[in-house]
Formats: sequence, C-alpha cells, structure tokens
Amino acid sequence: MIDASPSLEAAKGISGKDLFAYLNAEGWTAAPSKVDGIMILSKEIPGSDQRAEFIIPIKTGFNDEEKRVADALRTIAQIQGRSEVQIAESVQQASGNSRFPEVLAHVHGIIAFLNDKKIENAAQQLRKFLGLSDQSVFNIVEVLENEMPKAIDRFRLEVVATTNFSEVYSSSEPPCIFVTKDIYRLAREDDAKSRYTLAHEIGHLFLHSPLSHFEGSKYAKNIESAEWQASKFAMLFLIPDSVARRFKDPELLSRYCKVERTVAERRMNYFYLGKERVGDDHGLQQLRSQATRDISS
Repeated sequence: MIDASPSLEAAKGISGKDLFAYLNAEGWTAAPSKVDGIMILSKEIPGSDQRAEFIIPIKTGFNDEEKRVADALRTIAQIQGRSEVQIAESVQQASGNSRFPEVLAHVHGIIAFLNDKKIENAAQQLRKFLGLSDQSVFNIVEVLENEMPKAIDRFRLEVVATTNFSEVYSSSEPPCIFVTKDIYRLAREDDAKSRYTLAHEIGHLFLHSPLSHFEGSKYAKNIESAEWQASKFAMLFLIPDSVARRFKDPELLSRYCKVERTVAERRMNYFYLGKERVGDDHGLQQLRSQATRDISS
C-alpha cells in the first residue's frame, strides 16, 4: 500500500496552475481534457514503452486539487529519483517566474482571431507543404506518418492506449499528435469521422501553436473560438475548392472525400453560398438549386 502522506504534505501550498507551468517548462506534454480547467500532462519514461500521465486542475474550485497535485508529485519523484519535497521546492522556486499565461495560450487559452480567408489559406498552404494535389483524397494516417515529418521538423504521430480523456490531442513542443488505438485503426481504414477528428487536431497544431505564422490584433478568449477554427480548417483541408466545385450533391461529395455528410453539406454551403449554415430540408434544397445554377452557368 502506497503511503500518500509525504506527497500530500509536500503538496500543501502548491497550486495546480504553478505545477502545470513548472512541468511544461520541464518538457512535459500538455493537452486539454474534456473537462474545462483540467489539463492532461504526459511524458515518455526512459527505458519504458509506457508514458507517464496524470491530470492537473489549472483553475480554482476543484475539491481534489491538492490530491491531484500530490499524485503528480509522487509520480514525478519516482521518475526523477528525487523526493516529493524536493520537487515541491523546485515548483515553488519556479512559481515566481511563472510563464503560465504564455504557456496556456498555446494549449487552451488566448487564441488569435482568424477569419475564414486566413484559415482557408492555412489549409491550402499545408496541403502544398505536404505535396497533396488539388484533387487528391488521401489516407490521413499515411500523410501524418510519412509526409508531415518531412514538412514539420520533429513532428510525430503517436498512438496511445485508450484513456478517459480526449481520443485525439496535440502538443506544440515538440509538435506531436496523440491518437488512441481505436481512432488510429479507424482512420487507417478511412473512417469518415476519424479522418475528420485527426484533421481537426491538425488544425489546432497548425493554427494554435508556434507553428502558426499568423498575427493579429484581435484575440478570442475562449476555447469555443479555437474549436470553431480547427473545425473550419479540417473541412477545408479535407475538401479543397477544386474538389468542392465538381459536385452538386453533398452525398456524392461525402463519399468521394470520405467525410461525413454533414461536413460535405457545410462545405458546399461555404463554397456555393459563401457561408456556412446548419441546413434544414428547405435550406438544403436552396443549396442544391444554387449549386446547380452555379455549375451549369
């Protein structure tokens, strides 16, 4: 039985936010969980094929924050061969020079506002970097494993065991996308939902990390903005204009590009109408009529 008292004692006075900033500076990979305010920290263990992984609250209000910090200290101490007290002292020393706001901006927080055109340009740019033709429909796993490392220095796709957190997530330093075994297998088989899920995460990596070359004076201070941007990127990355213009029927477009029908409908709305709409039957009829007129003219 593990004696948790040393780690609990060491955790007193240490916030999850300070521990998160310390671990990020120490090279741990950070990714948001499905719970707002909870981050997933992971790192490879030398000599082991398993990754160390735990969660840390980065917002106040979680009743088990001290216990989570204690669990993390105990794990870190085992990996580094130091005591929990020594780790805690290092965290406290580093907290005075914390880069927490800057660090968090890359994984969860302040995201530069990108309009449709900038996101579209980013999707086109990455396709060009990866050597994908305007007409190509590709296996996304093969692209991530074979082409992305050529285009992005140190990039890797890493398959992890199924967790209770996100099925796919990314880190920017080093650039890496983590995917569970199930999603990896389905994506290799060109499953539409899994392909889109990975393309969405590519969007986060390409738009919301130091890999991004975009600058702007406006910022969106919520994760919904980042999710919207990554979703738009995924749609445009999987279905470029040159392909979208060839189809009048979203069902045929979805089959050709191996995406879900709802994604194909959004893409055709965006291409033919210049905007996205969550279409009902009437809206879809309008879309088809407009698409038919545009293509035949």
